Amino acid sequence: MLSLFDDGFRKVLEILSKSYDSSPYFLRAYASLCQKYNSDGNRNALLVGLRRVGTNNCLHTNNNSIVGGYLLGETILSRSSITGDIYFIYVHDNVRGTGNGTILCRMFEEVVKERSLSIGVTVAIIRISLKPCIVNSISFWNKQGFEGSKSSVFLTKTIKTK
Repeated sequence: MLSLFDDGFRKVLEILSKSYDSSPYFLRAYASLCQKYNSDGNRNALLVGLRRVGTNNCLHTNNNSIVGGYLLGETILSRSSITGDIYFIYVHDNVRGTGNGTILCRMFEEVVKERSLSIGVTVAIIRISLKPCIVNSISFWNKQGFEGSKSSVFLTKTIKTK
């Protein structure tokens, strides 16, 4: 778990925002969560990061750690249930296909489980909105246990917290 305002994450966002291959959606999601955090006092934002050691050609942060990937999301409590929304997942091109995306998803699930158990909820839903940048990776999400199709609004996964 990282602070929402982690310098390494900000550096990754700055680099990605200059890429022609990236989507501006992740910047809007991040800006929205920062606004909720600062003005509304909402502390449900989650930033999970993987730092890699000994990997060449990855993004280096200010403290010289190596960025393998990040997942940005939020947990939402509603009527004694928890929903974990994944807004943005990023794994550096040089370390894709090595299980980093799966690790980030599992780490996010663990945090959602912990938060669910802390309020006595035994089942939680994790969902990801099917933005254009996500539709291309639908097979990855299906492998992670998410249900839905390209025509769905969200892909969802139900997890038991006990």
